[in-house]
Amino acid sequence: HTKCAAGLAGQSGPMGVYATAEDAWRLAEAGHEIACHTFSHLDCGQANARAIVEDVDRNADALKAWGAPPSESFAYPYGDVSTAAKSVLGGRYRTLRTVQAGLVEGGSDANQLPSVGIEGPDGEAVALRWIDKAADRKAWLILYTHDVAETPSPWGCTPDALGRLAEAARTQGFDIVTAAEGAKRLGL
Repeated sequence: HTKCAAGLAGQSGPMGVYATAEDAWRLAEAGHEIACHTFSHLDCGQANARAIVEDVDRNADALKAWGAPPSESFAYPYGDVSTAAKSVLGGRYRTLRTVQAGLVEGGSDANQLPSVGIEGPDGEAVALRWIDKAADRKAWLILYTHDVAETPSPWGCTPDALGRLAEAARTQGFDIVTAAEGAKRLGL
């Protein structure tokens, strides 16, 4: 899925220029899931419940105005989660994702799902090891990156690396689906 913090749209940041409403609409039209984030990239692990709800509502409203379908998934900014965040967001989304590495298996907390970053110079190798672990354990693996570019940021990967990872997952017999579809298949 693509996560959008609408308050950053079109601005420059450490990963380049952030996506715009037109980018989100184009991705949604191509079948990508547009996941919710906080509007201002508010850290849910540090903010109080009221601030989290207000920022998430503002983001959801902006995504709706952009023409994106309602989000079923949420990605915590910075991967940071708190009890307050889980309590106010848990009933709103099918899944909520962190950035703590791990596999999604029976009994996983849908309000704090692990994921593995495809980022940095060893990101592809790390992700390949997790794909192998997921295959061995018959588990679901969520991979994420922040940007996909020929010269990615430290939090991104190249298009070739992403393609090789997709091929490795297919070779292992995985279906490559959105977070919302994966959650539905797992009964989350």
